[in-house]
Amino acid sequence: MHDKLHESYHEKREDVITLLIALQHQNFLMGNSLTNLVKKWPQPPKVPPTINEDLSMFGILLDNRT
Repeated sequence: MHDKLHESYHEKREDVITLLIALQHQNFLMGNSLTNLVKKWPQPPKVPPTINEDLSMFGILLDNRT
């Protein structure tokens, strides 16, 4: 594509502009669709922790000491 643009850019300038505008529009639509999909994606229910997570953040050595 790069080589073809350099060969005939002046002859088909309007076609190149149309193509770039269409690609920009398509990029905007796809980005917007992905943003909406992520916002509407169902979230898993929040489950309260069943263990004390304060000690486990320091590693397993503190959890296993006797």
